Amino acid sequence: MARTFFNGLLASAFDPMNEAERVALLEKTRQAAESGRFEPFKTAPNYDGPFSRRMHGIR
Repeated sequence: MARTFFNGLLASAFDPMNEAERVALLEKTRQAAESGRFEPFKTAPNYDGPFSRRMHGIR
């Protein structure tokens, strides 16, 4: 019950970013996001399952 109450407090205090803040954040993180360096499971074929590997011709 305490967790639900705490989550309600967090949600009621939520203040979304305005457009300028959102653009600034995206620009600040653009270089890291484009390289895929921090998310190899999204960019490296060796993280695919057997079905996807066969589908793409990867052994």
